[in-house]
Formats: sequence, C-alpha cells, structure tokens
Amino acid sequence: VTLQQQQEKQGSSLKTCQEGASFLGISKCTFWNKCRSGEIPHIRLSARCYRVRQSDLEAFINSRTR
Repeated sequence: VTLQQQQEKQGSSLKTCQEGASFLGISKCTFWNKCRSGEIPHIRLSARCYRVRQSDLEAFINSRTR
C-alpha cells in the first residue's frame, strides 16, 4: 500500500486548487477567495499555491447542505 493510497483511505489526500474548484463546481478564483477568507481550510505552499484535503472539501459541502 502506497502513502497516497493510505491518504485516500483516510480522506486526507491533497487536491490542487483546480481539482478543488472542479469538485465544488466553482471557479478557481472563487476557490482562492474562499481559501483566503478562511471558509475552506487549506495548506498554503506559496503566495498562489494552495492544497486542500478531500475531507475538508466534503466538510465544506456538508456545512452548506440544508
């Protein structure tokens, strides 16, 4: 079992901004804005390079579901 497979099982695999935006169905710019405002927990690698956990994306969706 590789590290990536273990992370995916635990829901901690990291996604790029493009992957996160696609998953949420929003633009990359909107995704960045939500990360910067703190709405989406993220890991900041550089000024314009963020990564997010799959589990955090799912939690974001669940928190907005009525």
